[in-house]
Amino acid sequence: MIAAIKRFLAAKSIAVVGVSRSDEKYGTKVYRLLTKHGYDVTGINPRMSELDGRMIYPSIADMPQKPEAVVIVVPPQIAVETIKEAAAAGITQVWLQPGAESPEAIEVAAELDMSLIYDSCIMVQSTANLSR
Repeated sequence: MIAAIKRFLAAKSIAVVGVSRSDEKYGTKVYRLLTKHGYDVTGINPRMSELDGRMIYPSIADMPQKPEAVVIVVPPQIAVETIKEAAAAGITQVWLQPGAESPEAIEVAAELDMSLIYDSCIMVQSTANLSR
């Protein structure tokens, strides 16, 4: 798992699926943490168009440039569809935040031969690893 985390954190562009208008929601916290550490971060939420002055896209498919990796911070049933959408876009690195995980999501990611991180919070991982 450590190798997968290091590979994920080496990505230059990351989409965060599940950003929110609320500063208290983890999707927004992850988005801002990654932005603070120099990543090219794009937010995904079908009910938003902007966060912190940056465009938010309704889906991965709507992004003009596909990211190298995706952090998923949505309920498990939406996470499964997001994993499929990421795979269809050619994205192979996925981080399922706690709360987004489910046996089905993990199984789908394995079937799609994705590099999957789960049972670990990106915000808890060493901040030193996130420094750019």
